[in-house]
Amino acid sequence: MAAPPGWFGRATGAGTVVCAGAVAGGLHVVVRHANGWRTSYSFLATLHVRRDQAVAAGDIVGTAGGRGQNHDGSVL
Repeated sequence: MAAPPGWFGRATGAGTVVCAGAVAGGLHVVVRHANGWRTSYSFLATLHVRRDQAVAAGDIVGTAGGRGQNHDGSVL
């Protein structure tokens, strides 16, 4: 999804952060929801959550703008 650097990535629903950190050279967040589904947020420039943190729908999990192999900071 196109996203300008600094754009806030927000949780799609309530859940618990099960991953927040560097994976393969980029910053990622994964939220586990009560129904067992997970949402992933990748290519982040910053993290605003930590592992085991509860989040509500709309909470900021990080900001777009992460760069890496094949990523120029313009996607989330």
